[in-house]
Amino acid sequence: MLETNDYRLCCVFPLLDDCSSLKAWYVSCFNLLINAYAQAVFIIICCILLASNILSTSAQIVSIQKKKQTSQTGTTDKRVNICTEANVICIHLCDMSLVIYLCIIWVADLTYQNAFVLVRDKWRAGIFCFLSFALVLMFSFTSPLLFSILAFTRFDAVHQPLKTKFKATKYAIKYFSGILLLSFFVVTTITCVTHFVYKSVPVSLCLPFADPSDSGKVFKIILAIISSLQMCSSTFIATFHTKLVKELKKSTSQFQNIKKQKGRKGIIFQLLFISLSNNISWLPASVIFSVLSILDQYPTDIVMWATVAILPVNSILAALIFSIVVIRRLFQSKRQEHK
Repeated sequence: MLETNDYRLCCVFPLLDDCSSLKAWYVSCFNLLINAYAQAVFIIICCILLASNILSTSAQIVSIQKKKQTSQTGTTDKRVNICTEANVICIHLCDMSLVIYLCIIWVADLTYQNAFVLVRDKWRAGIFCFLSFALVLMFSFTSPLLFSILAFTRFDAVHQPLKTKFKATKYAIKYFSGILLLSFFVVTTITCVTHFVYKSVPVSLCLPFADPSDSGKVFKIILAIISSLQMCSSTFIATFHTKLVKELKKSTSQFQNIKKQKGRKGIIFQLLFISLSNNISWLPASVIFSVLSILDQYPTDIVMWATVAILPVNSILAALIFSIVVIRRLFQSKRQEHK
C-alpha cells in the first residue's frame, strides 16, 4: 500500500490497488485532453474554424476589390459594402484568436501526454496558459462588439444612406481599430491582474470564466461581464436586424423589380441565420458556465466539451454564411457582365 500526500504519485502508479491520497474533486489523472476522441475533436474543430475563416476573409477581400473597381465607374456608390466587409474581416481576425487557443491546447496535450499530471501546476502558471487565457478572453469580449457594430452599420446604411458616417471607409476602419484597441487594452489589463494576483489559471484549459476551485472573485466578475455582454449583444443584434428587415420590406414594396426582391430576401435570410448562430453559441455558453460557477461539484468534462463544441459554433456558422453570400453575389455579378 502506498500512502502519500501527493495524488500525482497515485496517477504515476495506477496499477497500485492500494494508493491513498487526498485530492480535490476537480483534479484528475487524465491528460490535458481526456482521451483520443477529445484530441481528434479539438484538431478537427480547429481546422474547420481556420478553413472557414480563411475562405470568408478571402471572399471579402475579393469583393472589396470588385466593389472598388465598380465604384470607380461613377455609376454606383459601394462604400457601404466595403465598410461592411471590413467589419467582417475584423470579426474573422477576432476568430483567429480562438483558432490559436485551440492549437495551443492541442499541442500542449500532444507534448505532455501522460506526463501532464506532473507538470499541471507549472503549466497553469506558465506563459502559454496565460496567453491562452488572454486569447479566449479577447475572442469572448470582442466578437459580440463587432457583431453588434455590423448589425448597426447595416441598418444605418439602409435607414439613412445619405447621412451615415460609415460610408466613409476611413472612418469605419478607425472605428473598428478603436474597438480592437479597446478590447486589447481590457484583455491585457485583466490578464496582467490575474497573473500578479493569482499567479496561475484555475483550470488546465486556461479559460478565464471557469474556476472550480473558487480561488477568487476576479473569475466570477469576468464571467458576469462576458455573459452580460453576450446577452446584451444578442438582444441588440436581434433588434437592429428586425428593424433592418422592416426597412428592406418597405423598399421592396416600393420597388417591384424581381431581382431586387430576390436580393433583399437573401439579405433577410442572412440576417436570420446570423442571429440564430449568435444565440446558438453565446446563450448556451453563458448559461453553462454561469450554472457551473454556482455548483459545488460537477463533471469536469463539461468544461472541455463546452469549450470545443459551443464556443466555436458562431464563428464557423457566421464565416460560412458570409462566404456563401459574398461568393453568390460575385457569381451573379459575373453572369451579368457576360450578358
